[in-house]
Amino acid sequence: MNEDIPYWQAKGKNDIENARNVFSNINKQRAKNIIIFIGDGMSLPTLTASRIYKAQRNSEFDSNIMGEESALFFEGFPHVGLSKTYSLDKQTPDSAATASAMFSGIKTMTGTLGFDDKIRRFNVDSIKNATEVESIMLHAQRANKDTGFVTTTRITHATPASLYAHSANRDWECFKHIKNDNVNGSVREIAWQLMNQEPGNMTKVIMGGGWKTLVPNPNESSFRGDYQDNYEYNCYTESRDFVEEFKNQSGKNQVVMNLTELNQIDAA
Repeated sequence: MNEDIPYWQAKGKNDIENARNVFSNINKQRAKNIIIFIGDGMSLPTLTASRIYKAQRNSEFDSNIMGEESALFFEGFPHVGLSKTYSLDKQTPDSAATASAMFSGIKTMTGTLGFDDKIRRFNVDSIKNATEVESIMLHAQRANKDTGFVTTTRITHATPASLYAHSANRDWECFKHIKNDNVNGSVREIAWQLMNQEPGNMTKVIMGGGWKTLVPNPNESSFRGDYQDNYEYNCYTESRDFVEEFKNQSGKNQVVMNLTELNQIDAA
């Protein structure tokens, strides 16, 4: 590839023309659906490394692609923007604070969910001085939109929990964690918030892991024996079985544990 001056001038001209075409043909209709994809940890350096790695893996098919000049698929979208989702107290943020910023627009403290900057991690007393922030999922529900989330981790983990929970500690996912940290009874675990208050309990679709956060001690008979959990995560509710409660709330409520059960659902 001859990357001389005319090459770069032609490339720049082509990019400008593409941008002009997007602007002139912009769709001004209201979107029917909005889907937010989150790649945890996808900073600009990470994207750069991914872009180069992808190109190097594919270089055997196209010797002209070396890395830096390649592009990830979504970088070709007609509209691309940047968002700073840092925390207010740490140089390197975590998923709880960054997801809270992403879903609410309000920056907060590392390791916390759904509060403003008055919250302090592990500090129950700080909850009294902090203000709960409203997530995009709550606003969507108030606008009579159906909402849901899909995650490759536990449904009570920091990133998905930022959609519906308010917690001074991202690790207070289940009652056992609350108990072990000697947190007073006025604080509700993340799993309880998901199943018992808005916007969590108004969510139409929830897909992910974390069965143990929603049921009593796994050694109890109520725990589904055929559920294979390869991740040693010891968690449970105080006594309630949120999964059974969910199924009993409505005949339309369904719980699936694998792909076969998912494919059997009649979504009509």
